Amino acid sequence: MKKVTIAVLAMAFFMLTLAVVPAWAGNSKWIPVVIIRTTLTTIGTRWYTEGDTYHLRDSVSLCPTYSITGTGISYVGSSHATYEGNLNLKTGEGSSTWHSEILLPGGGFKGIIHIRGTCRVISESYPNVGVRGYILPINATFEAQWAGFGDYVGQKLVLEYDYVNTVQPSTLNGYLFIP
Repeated sequence: MKKVTIAVLAMAFFMLTLAVVPAWAGNSKWIPVVIIRTTLTTIGTRWYTEGDTYHLRDSVSLCPTYSITGTGISYVGSSHATYEGNLNLKTGEGSSTWHSEILLPGGGFKGIIHIRGTCRVISESYPNVGVRGYILPINATFEAQWAGFGDYVGQKLVLEYDYVNTVQPSTLNGYLFIP
């Protein structure tokens, strides 16, 4: 008798969960968005260590224009990020981590960007002085997640894409979660 009671209670709890969870999630949605930005980069401290590893620290990336648009969504602002990276000069494998903040009227998004894959260092003879020493992704993956603050609390922004032969997609497609 106890087994039947426990089984009935377990089944009732399971059915209640199935009925309630979709109602909680029913008003939440992932919206496909397009991100457009302009980027200015300042390279920070850089050095080489034994074993042919290149290190980059305290670099800054500014996006004076940053827009996120999708169905019913149009956010326009700016962003800034600090980043650091490492590159094994023997294998060409590198990674960088960016601490990013997108600033919008009334708040914005804070998050982390990871770039991993085959990279190279932009040479000292490159004509654009501002990006000399930058770890340039060649065949790499860009993965970013941001969480909203201020008027955007509870929202999440996700952006992922691949660099192929140093080229990123011409259109950056991501997803915005609105609770």
